[in-house]
Amino acid sequence: MRRISLTIISALIFLFPGYSQDANDVKAVLLWKSDKVFDIPESVLLDKENNVLYVSNINGNPTDLDENGYISKMTPNGRVLIKKWTSGLNAPKGMGKFGNVLYVTDINRLVEIDIPSGRILKYIPVENSKFLNDIAIDDAGNVYISDMQDQVIYKYDGQSVSEWMRDNVLINPNGLYERNGTLYIGVNGRILKADLKNGGYKILVEETGSIDGLNMDKEGNFIISDWRGKVQYVTLPGQMITLFDTSSDRINAADIFLDVENSILYVPTFVDGRVMAYRIGVLN
Repeated sequence: MRRISLTIISALIFLFPGYSQDANDVKAVLLWKSDKVFDIPESVLLDKENNVLYVSNINGNPTDLDENGYISKMTPNGRVLIKKWTSGLNAPKGMGKFGNVLYVTDINRLVEIDIPSGRILKYIPVENSKFLNDIAIDDAGNVYISDMQDQVIYKYDGQSVSEWMRDNVLINPNGLYERNGTLYIGVNGRILKADLKNGGYKILVEETGSIDGLNMDKEGNFIISDWRGKVQYVTLPGQMITLFDTSSDRINAADIFLDVENSILYVPTFVDGRVMAYRIGVLN
């Protein structure tokens, strides 16, 4: 397919909302990479209201209850503000924000952090959980949590935690993304679409490979990472291209975050100890 200018693509999307550009037109350009100052950064989250990035640092074994884990704060252009903003966690992974609270998964519990102070407000145990990973939050503030070592998605409604979805299709569920009352779930080799009202789901894309981070752009296309270092762009009904693959350089791509408005992808590099930022878009 010939390259199409960004202006024409934007017009097509405006006139025909169902239009999906060819994945081969989408590229990733490295904007910056931080110094290697982090200790196994697993997840990154942009807080636009406060103009900061939060970075979860495992700082040890991903399953150890060692209280070595912490959350860092950095600017959206890669400058570290506070390396250990909130400490005393075990192995923090996925994060989500609602109001002035940052929610973080921490192996077998959910942690509430007060954003203005960085103080831990509450530890919420998730009974029978094995390896809590990613977080998505709906417009009402309900927190959905994946358990990578079980076939379950949990829900925290502000009062208690319950099993929201348990199904054999949830093979190593990890990346979660919520938009307009729909929860998108990355499992081993598939992207699922689940209705938050009734829990019904369907399989959107197959043969993706493993999925760690899962994000969606303005047009409803996906960007997924596989932890090893490969990041893919996925259109519906399932056209996939590799945006970049740093696995041969031992640079991982863990729980990514896409700034949808500015098309900037933030990538925590796990054992490589950095955060990197890429511009995602159509290049002529």
